[in-house]
Formats: sequence, C-alpha cells, structure tokens
Amino acid sequence: VLTRERVAAALQDLDDDLRPVVWLADVEGFRQREVAEMLGIPEGTVASRLFRARRNLREALWERLPATRVQGEM
Repeated sequence: VLTRERVAAALQDLDDDLRPVVWLADVEGFRQREVAEMLGIPEGTVASRLFRARRNLREALWERLPATRVQGEM
C-alpha cells in the first residue's frame, strides 16, 4: 500500500528542477503552459521535466512498496 508518507518522500527525493514542475502540474492541476509561465521556462522543458519526474516517481514508489509485491512485476 502506498501511504501518503511514501508518496511525500518520493516527491521530496526528486531533483530540485523536477519537483516544482510535477507539483504544479500533477498536484495543483496547472496546465503545462501555465507551469512554464510560472517558472519562466519553455513549455518543452516543462514537458521533458514532467516526463522524467513521473518516471522517477514511478520507480521510487515501486521501490517503496512492501516486500509482498510479486517478483518480476513492474
């Protein structure tokens, strides 16, 4: 089970350039264009960082799952 604490820890472990992008887009619900304007970066950079952040989060959360998960799944 993924707890709030595990998700918060995974978010905190993201690189400093990825964390605000994923927070604004996926937690706060802003569009990529809006995130780009807020952070003063190109939209393409936002898209790239979102892709990397989501991939990193997925991997980090998978690692934080209890040992009862089925071996070989991912």
